[in-house]
Amino acid sequence: MTDGPRILICDDEPGIRKTLSQILTDEGYTVDAVGLGQDALQRAFDADGPRPEAILLDVWLPDVDGLTVLDRLRAGGLETPVVMISGHGTVDTAVQAVKRGADDFLEKPLALERVLLTLDKVLERHRLAKERDALKRELLSRTGDEAARETLLGTGAAMTRLLDEIARAGASEARVLITGESGVGKELAARALHRASPRAAGPFVEVNGAAIPEELIESELFGHMKGSFTGAVEDRKGKWEQADGGTLFLDEIGDMSPRTQSKILRAIQDGRITRVGGARAFATDVRIVAATNRDLPALIRAGTFREDLYFRLAVVPLVVPPLSERPEDVPLLVTHFAESLARRRGRRAKTFEPEALEVLAKRRWPGNVRELQNLVERVLLMSPGPVVRTADLPPEDRPARASPVASDESVSYATLADAREAFERRYLARGRAPRPRPHDATQEDEGPRPRRRQGTRLGSRTSSGARERKRMPTPEDRLREVLEEYGGFLRRAIERLAPGRSGVLADDVEQEARIRVWKALQSGTEITDPPSYLCRVALTATVDAVRAARSRKEEPLDTRRPGDDAPIAEGPASPRPSPEAEVLQGERVAGLRRAVDSLPEPRRSAVRLHLRGFRPEEVGRLMGWSQAKARNLAYRGLEDLRAELRRREWNDGTAS
Repeated sequence: MTDGPRILICDDEPGIRKTLSQILTDEGYTVDAVGLGQDALQRAFDADGPRPEAILLDVWLPDVDGLTVLDRLRAGGLETPVVMISGHGTVDTAVQAVKRGADDFLEKPLALERVLLTLDKVLERHRLAKERDALKRELLSRTGDEAARETLLGTGAAMTRLLDEIARAGASEARVLITGESGVGKELAARALHRASPRAAGPFVEVNGAAIPEELIESELFGHMKGSFTGAVEDRKGKWEQADGGTLFLDEIGDMSPRTQSKILRAIQDGRITRVGGARAFATDVRIVAATNRDLPALIRAGTFREDLYFRLAVVPLVVPPLSERPEDVPLLVTHFAESLARRRGRRAKTFEPEALEVLAKRRWPGNVRELQNLVERVLLMSPGPVVRTADLPPEDRPARASPVASDESVSYATLADAREAFERRYLARGRAPRPRPHDATQEDEGPRPRRRQGTRLGSRTSSGARERKRMPTPEDRLREVLEEYGGFLRRAIERLAPGRSGVLADDVEQEARIRVWKALQSGTEITDPPSYLCRVALTATVDAVRAARSRKEEPLDTRRPGDDAPIAEGPASPRPSPEAEVLQGERVAGLRRAVDSLPEPRRSAVRLHLRGFRPEEVGRLMGWSQAKARNLAYRGLEDLRAELRRREWNDGTAS
């Protein structure tokens, strides 16, 4: 007797039953044959014996009609595939059989290949349907509060309080602002809110504000119309419109630009959006859930985040606790990650010994749950046995061994010099000398560089001898360092390229170059060769400025001939006056001053300081503004000044 799929044959002709039984047995099936409809029903619903996985059922039977047997099978909840057989079949009979639940229909005389192919097809279809139903039941079981507790794991007081807040906030339509450190699970909290809300059947759409460029964020959020910009080949729905009737998750809201913040605020206030390039505004029904790992009140004080948008979003504030505040949840999370990885890889889950779990629970987790998940996956892949022991943990996770030589953390030094001397002594004891600082050959060629301000280097001390607090350099600090050392180099490069040509002011080009360098540093670009990089920035900024000036058909400010490309003398012996000094000479000075005086405050003050050569950060310190506000006021003031000069028919290069 074979172990293949069990097939039940119900036919009134003994010859057909015998022939089909022999053929199917030879093909590896387990066959059971009966000649009456009642016997077929008894075998199909037999609770004690094995049930068939497929049934070959004749339409004409001595006791009960084959279609009636089919109806009773389906009425009893039996989903076993049924293939109807008939020697007098018609199209109408076949249609009726399929409508009543038959999977296929065969006509007599039966062909061997057709019977085997039909059985393989219906058995495969039934297997796929069972897998689909199992997956569907699993997905449905992960909805609601149960799914929230499966994804946001934790039994401590902090997580219990968070889950209760999610349950209460999810039942409302209020906007929610989720805050917490990176890696704590803010997106999981947002999804739990969506599942606990009346919008659970609607879409959950995520927008990462830090991953989308500012030039594309408006199109990504609100969509665009065909032909609204280059590359818009068709109408496209935005994330806001896609989330209609559901939840829109604005992740990293603190990294969005002020312009994007204002557009989001307008959409929240009006409840209507307009696609880029479109003329019609339409209403949307969207619940906003925002998240950030930044300190929004501090950003509001710095002037980089809108206060009105903050109050619009923080109707219900939720704080996801870091892993350091709930170490009791580490063993539960480790077990969950180990089982999840085993299911994905189709392997048996490894276990962690209690000592290893205790070591992990005592460790500091700056990356929170995400760091713990990555470490668990690494340990499971690299550990040799079925049980993860303390020795299998990475070196930084092992408990520190007792050593007669004290470590850096266990010894405190009175001064930085003592700490450095102790480190050098230990370093030399290992047989390696510290690498000397390389000599900068360009320093002698280009002359002495400006001294760094005291305290900017790691380990510098104040006048009182106290060590300054170490912090990571910001893009503004890096820009200040680059321009302090290479600012003169940048200025000379711009003056060599095209000073005063086509209405281009060297100061305007220098300011644009500084802004481009700052943006590059803000995006994380590493400047390894500042002179070469600044040359490229100066060239691109000058070319863009010349093209813009020529497109406005402005006259050159310089009195030299276009073919005169003689280099400008450098050094204090023969200084060349700046283009602004040439412009502010003569009879045009009074008109330019009147145009500046006509500007409204505070733009007038910002433009005056800008024309006098003050940088935005210097203007901010003088006027008590933030650097961003000073730059914004200067830009807007210069635009107003250009418009005023054009209105007074001063289209002679001064307005560029």
